Amino acid sequence: YTLRDYPVLSGFLHGDIVAWGCLVQLILEGKVKEAQMLSTFLQEISVPVSLHEMGVPFPDPALTALLPDALRQPDMERLPYCVSEAALLEAVLVTESLRNFPEKEK
Repeated sequence: YTLRDYPVLSGFLHGDIVAWGCLVQLILEGKVKEAQMLSTFLQEISVPVSLHEMGVPFPDPALTALLPDALRQPDMERLPYCVSEAALLEAVLVTESLRNFPEKEK
């Protein structure tokens, strides 16, 4: 929900941003292999898998400033584990690198 207020993302579908958020969530949960598989699938159906693809330079101070707000969202409060701002930032950085993983062989 926090990213909807980030101006550069206003031109993207809500589902595109949610898909990217799913990648971040998988990374937060330590499910890198699953994130790689989802990233590959999303690329196959032309869904952006990185902030870079959505025109967001990262790290961007304006976006990084939104991370504390993201941690205060109701769904974050219901996670079975605590997420620090540093962990969320690291998950975003790892998510940004998923685009560079080799795609599966066809």
